[in-house]
Amino acid sequence: MPNRIIKESICESQGLSDCSLFAQELYKRLITYADDYGRFNADTLIMRARLYPREYEYVTEQDIIEALIDLAGNSKIAFYTAHIFYQGGKSGVYGAFPNWGNHQRIRDTKMKCPDPGDTDINDWYLRRFIPLDMKVAILERDNMKCAICGKYITSCQDAKRFLKLGHGLCHFDHIVPVLQGGRATMENLRVTCPSCNLKRRKKFTFNDLVNESLTLMNADLRNTDDSRQAAAKRGESPPESESKSKKPMSDVAGASAGRAKAEPKFTQEDKAYQAALYLDEELGARLGQRPVEERRLQAWAEAFDKCHRLDGHSWEELEQVLQFSQKDPFWSANILSGGKFREKYVQLLAKMRQEEGKRQNQGRGDFPDYGNREDYV
Repeated sequence: MPNRIIKESICESQGLSDCSLFAQELYKRLITYADDYGRFNADTLIMRARLYPREYEYVTEQDIIEALIDLAGNSKIAFYTAHIFYQGGKSGVYGAFPNWGNHQRIRDTKMKCPDPGDTDINDWYLRRFIPLDMKVAILERDNMKCAICGKYITSCQDAKRFLKLGHGLCHFDHIVPVLQGGRATMENLRVTCPSCNLKRRKKFTFNDLVNESLTLMNADLRNTDDSRQAAAKRGESPPESESKSKKPMSDVAGASAGRAKAEPKFTQEDKAYQAALYLDEELGARLGQRPVEERRLQAWAEAFDKCHRLDGHSWEELEQVLQFSQKDPFWSANILSGGKFREKYVQLLAKMRQEEGKRQNQGRGDFPDYGNREDYV
């Protein structure tokens, strides 16, 4: 790996300051672990061996997973899946630094990690994230005692100092588990000592993440099939692009090598394609420049077109929401494809209007006018 740049401003990062000191240290080690595009293999077993070769017996896989949840919740790292099935039949889960290009030199080298395929796996981390202030409030509410055995977790009276320095020395247990719909709220969380908590729940491993990513992918495929079946019952035909994408592999393999390439559905004059170009350029600036792939742009343009044509959103509003999604620190780490933008459109629109309302109530006129931009390119 080439040398990396760590600026002194990292010590003043608000996002990092809300993480434990162990998570902050992991973040710095991940900078040396990532490839030239700011991406890395999120297999915690590999990370443990590569990043802690001399502390391997002291740092556990669970320590790394909890620190990654901390970093993801504070928008310092985003996760995605690339459904590439290797010899072992597994799908890859990867992490990425959202603002890599702002701090590191991008080299024109071969990518060691694939482009983002889907970001649903990032929700696995976000659903388990508990903000530092909430942890402090829960620890103080429970009087520094384990809610199961009743023993004192620490003699330290400063809850925030204990949480910053004592990574892994206490756990925050979801009374209603996350997999059953439990949320990170004061009412659904309690403090436990590590031994009590690990007795009653399963440890998460990298394989759990992989299996969940596959489950999400299969659910997407089932939703697509359900939509096509519903269209068939109504006497409608599926969109042409979907019909083409479902061709059997044998048809593709048997196609004539000399057949001319089909004309792309969207061109640079189409607003859907311009939106796809804009998103690709924004991701390239943050995650590192990458080769422009026409197939990817066409797929994203298809999603933007459906967002306008089928979902009924005007291009003016869609442009504003898209630009907001790439300026907002949280959403810019999660909106990494046209499909994800369409899926989260309602939440994005609500958040954008909420931010506009806050600025208007504060009497400030410095909110960026997202609608004045002439085009996306």
